[in-house]
Amino acid sequence: MSGEAPAAHAHAPYVDDAGTLMEWSDEHQAFFPKIDESLIEQYQASYESTAPPPADDEWERQETPDGKPYFFNKKTGKTQWNDPHKHPEEKKKKDKDLSKPKEHKDEKKFFQLSDDKNPNVYVTGLPQDTTDEEFEELMSKYGIIAEDADGEKKVKLYRTPEGELKGDARCCYLKVASVALALQLLDGYELRGQTLHASRAVFQYKEDGHAPPRVGKKKKSAAQSKLLSWKEGPTVRPKVASVVVIKHMFDPKEFEEDPTYLTELSEDVRTECSKFGQVKKVLIFDRHPEGVLSVRFSSKDEADSCIAVMNGRWFAKRKLEAEHWDGTTNYSIEETDLERQERLKKWDQFLDAGDDEPKEKEQPERPIKRARADDDADDD
Repeated sequence: MSGEAPAAHAHAPYVDDAGTLMEWSDEHQAFFPKIDESLIEQYQASYESTAPPPADDEWERQETPDGKPYFFNKKTGKTQWNDPHKHPEEKKKKDKDLSKPKEHKDEKKFFQLSDDKNPNVYVTGLPQDTTDEEFEELMSKYGIIAEDADGEKKVKLYRTPEGELKGDARCCYLKVASVALALQLLDGYELRGQTLHASRAVFQYKEDGHAPPRVGKKKKSAAQSKLLSWKEGPTVRPKVASVVVIKHMFDPKEFEEDPTYLTELSEDVRTECSKFGQVKKVLIFDRHPEGVLSVRFSSKDEADSCIAVMNGRWFAKRKLEAEHWDGTTNYSIEETDLERQERLKKWDQFLDAGDDEPKEKEQPERPIKRARADDDADDD
């Protein structure tokens, strides 16, 4: 009966219900289809994409008219581009190798951020006894120093494996604009007999060839808000925060001795403060006993930079005090009629003495306008 092996010959070949010749396998102790050409053709017809390749001697390498190689099967008449003689494992290995990123022997070791995105300053020439606190105080004169996730200032003094200072350091500012100010004022600065040099920092790739990870935008924005916000009161700073008041810049008697010094001082202050930003107005309160003048900048950040540098600085053997104008204090002192007559009398004596001819705006018929602190508020 078809589909069952004869009882007398239990292991004899037989044909199953599908018409396939079955043979006994002593190794597996079971019947399996007998593999012949008809079975292979049937297999290829059903599973052409996964059919095992014919014997190597059935394939012949040929070329197209343009010289591209292909393979022709002399028995089946089929053609294909892939070489049937290559072992499948070799092809798999090749594909795996191609998936790996190429290794460049001359891979870059350093990378440079664009100037408008690099808030880091690299300083060299520091004395060997420089402390972290001293370097932090020095760099804070030119802008607000950024903080890391733990609230620590992002400054670093480089050391040898033995812990000794190398003489160079890096500072990361919160604002990129602070870098330009630091480079301008710090480069060439003398510190305990040593000349400092400042430049934009250049960074090194890590061993894996990738740049250091960047802080996410949200995280960085939160850190900036924390540093820039006021601990008390509104977070929006008033307009008068762009006005800086500087004391001890002069002695009022200096203007009596040399009337032209008023104009000279105004020009010198404007030139010096232009290093911090755009100066919109300089007012000199020439009668104030504390030698007060005010400088109004185009932005509050520029005023901050001015205060960071000018406060505590020495000028003409006087220690300066720089601070934001409070918006209410009036530093102007009105001149009495008697004082005005006395000033004009000295002016005439100055002209008769044959000194240099004063400029047009210093003529007595056009007396110098006395500065008032609230002039800055009117301009705002």
